[in-house]
Amino acid sequence: ENDLPLAGPRTTATLCAEWTAPGIEPPAATRAMQQVALDPSTSGQWYQTFASGVPFAALVSDLPDDMRARLEALHILSIAAVPVFVDGAFWGFIGVDNCVTARPWSGVETDALAAAAVVVGAAISRRRMEENLRDATVQAQLAADIGEVVTRAGDTVQQMLERCTAAIVRRLQPDLVRIWMMSEDLECLHACQAAGAVTVQATYSDDVPLVSAELARVATNSSVTTWHDGLPDLWPGCEDVYREHGLRAGVGFRLVTNGRITGVVVLLGREFPPAAVIEALESVTDEIALAIERHHAHSARTRAELRYRRLVDATVEGIVIHDGSRVVDANPSFAAMLGYTLEEVIGLHPFGFIAPEYHDFVRSNLVSNYQHPYEVEGIHRDGRRFPVELKGSDYLDEGRKLRVAAVRDITDRKAAQNAAERLQQEQAARELAERTRERAQFLAEASRILASSLDTSTTLRQLAVLATPGLADYCVISTVENGVIERVAVVHTDPAREQVLRDSVSMWPEVFPPDHPIYSALVNNRHYMVEEVTEEAIAAIAVNPEHLEYLRLLGARSLMAVPVSLGGTLMGSMILSLTRPDRRYGAEDLALAQEFAHRAALALQSARSYHLAQSASRARDEMLAVVAHDLRNPLNTIIMGSELALEMTGGETAGAPGSRQLQIILRSAENMQRLIQDLLDASRLDSGSLALEKVTLHPADLLREAAEMLSPLAAHAGVEFQIEAAPDVPDVCADRGRLLQVLSNLVGNALKFTPKSGTVSVSATAAEHAASAARDVAFSVRDTGSGIPADQLPHVFVRGWQARRGDKRGIGLGLAIASGIVEAHGGRIWAESVVGEGSCFTFTVPAD
Repeated sequence: ENDLPLAGPRTTATLCAEWTAPGIEPPAATRAMQQVALDPSTSGQWYQTFASGVPFAALVSDLPDDMRARLEALHILSIAAVPVFVDGAFWGFIGVDNCVTARPWSGVETDALAAAAVVVGAAISRRRMEENLRDATVQAQLAADIGEVVTRAGDTVQQMLERCTAAIVRRLQPDLVRIWMMSEDLECLHACQAAGAVTVQATYSDDVPLVSAELARVATNSSVTTWHDGLPDLWPGCEDVYREHGLRAGVGFRLVTNGRITGVVVLLGREFPPAAVIEALESVTDEIALAIERHHAHSARTRAELRYRRLVDATVEGIVIHDGSRVVDANPSFAAMLGYTLEEVIGLHPFGFIAPEYHDFVRSNLVSNYQHPYEVEGIHRDGRRFPVELKGSDYLDEGRKLRVAAVRDITDRKAAQNAAERLQQEQAARELAERTRERAQFLAEASRILASSLDTSTTLRQLAVLATPGLADYCVISTVENGVIERVAVVHTDPAREQVLRDSVSMWPEVFPPDHPIYSALVNNRHYMVEEVTEEAIAAIAVNPEHLEYLRLLGARSLMAVPVSLGGTLMGSMILSLTRPDRRYGAEDLALAQEFAHRAALALQSARSYHLAQSASRARDEMLAVVAHDLRNPLNTIIMGSELALEMTGGETAGAPGSRQLQIILRSAENMQRLIQDLLDASRLDSGSLALEKVTLHPADLLREAAEMLSPLAAHAGVEFQIEAAPDVPDVCADRGRLLQVLSNLVGNALKFTPKSGTVSVSATAAEHAASAARDVAFSVRDTGSGIPADQLPHVFVRGWQARRGDKRGIGLGLAIASGIVEAHGGRIWAESVVGEGSCFTFTVPAD
């Protein structure tokens, strides 16, 4: 196994496994082949061979001196090795040696080794995937445990932190975990009880000053603090613990909420923890920090309430006695609370200290002798309003009814309540944002899977796997096409129960009864959801007694089924179920499942449309091939018969009766053959099956060959035909017949629209690429015909286009076929024209 990438002198290898033939003792030197340096200067041939993925096999006597000496020292006479790649990256190699005879290795043997290397690479890749899944599961379980701990009611902050350390130990199994909590005055850290394989007894003060070097460093480090080989002084007496239990490495995280340091958590061990453990611990630090902050806020609020309650009991809070119209007596605290002296408040109206909008409320409490605390706003002497709590009761003083009221300024308590509410709102916002992020990731992954393939069975099975366990504990996806239901995916998170699920699904009838709750909902494009599955709900779903028993074994706690439909057409269905006792489906889950199903419907529609288009295209091509074959036989007969008849009559020049009509029949049959060939070429271009037989061609030779073929057509049309090839034009690598076909189509088109005495010229020149130094050969066909209007130029290469409406001299495929042939060569084609002056069609072919 390679410990570093295959590059540079730092690459090392570690022996993972060794086998020797019976009777052969392994060399002693191979028993400790760990971190063996592979020097490129002495193992260059190995590097080159392995980097290219090619097996390496050789007799040691044929190797370079350095490599030979190294292998001969191990008594190796011949060697064969194949590289092992994992996920496309070089991982290591499998090597076999001969130490008795120096025999060469055959190709069959190296191929067998290469096959074994592929199997080993696949096994390692699968093992990595399994480890990643296991790590993700552990992280999710730890997050769930911590979430349950920090939301537990009635625990003190120390109890909560001790439960957190226990959860971390249970899931991550470290040697030692400790959490320190910042005091509310930000002057020291309080340690909770340690947990792990190592037991630490607190025989010293648990308060560690914040200025302690290492804890301060962890608390102020925005990233993880790591100790790889040796641990610092974290608490008094920690050196004895390190020495006794062999602790040498670890990590530390600060706990922060809204920029406020709330504590420190460290994880220590005999070895540096794996990345998955570090990531899992880091994932719960925010929850722990927020829980500490929440406990601080709760403690502050509790202390404020206790403080004010003591003030009431000790009459330190404001006390006032009044008769409903004037203050009879009060204590200094009441006067000071309102900004007055005691002498100033005596005799004033008691409502003068209460905000006007509360007067009716207070008056009704006075009339009813309400004796429980209630809140209003008091008015300070300077006009400032502040919250107060009132609690009073009536009594008689020498026959006069008076009321004694305790007045408490609850500004601090309100602030603490507001802070706690803000923390709760922040927690709720964090949870909402996390759920939104997870759902977005879930739908994004679903879209990626659906876009990855047009094989609906494969993509729907991948969707079912994606849905478990995030959205469901088991999932069944079916498709409906032409009234036929097909179950394409049956997935359960518990492998032991997946067969039960499959057996249950196998009992579904081919046709469900119309009143079946799930079937009737789906066929009407409605969802079906049971938040809490009961025995009655299971009985309603079961199709027979045996099916009912299987449903009970599955143990569904919550269930929903959503239609996979588009435009009102049912294309399939998704049945999702939860078996965990702590989860139930709700409106958010239903919305997610419906969006999930909608995306699946779009993918199904796209796949079906694609397959229909493919079928239609194949049917068209097959029909065209049959028609072309069936037409060519009678056409060949007509052509041969016409030519024979012309020979028998002596030709047109002989003036024999009917010779002109035979010429017309012959030309019409040949034109029909060209039309059939054009249709076949157009079909091949559409399907991408146009075959090219490329050879090296000189453009001048190609033009001369085209002139020999096309000059008679120009002479017959009374048009002058010219060719010109520049002397420096390079060769091209192209299909001779296809390029002649392009030139024939372009020249034929030019002759069609050039009047007699006009000129058609064909030229070839070298052309430079604008974006690179590569060269093309540009072929141009220029005529002096009527030209093409500017509004029609963008359409000249569109199939079916004709210069004049109703032109019967073709079916508009020639230019489209020419464009397809040029593009198949890697070139491009375009047209330039001026009405009344003529047109120029140019196409390029890459130079050889």
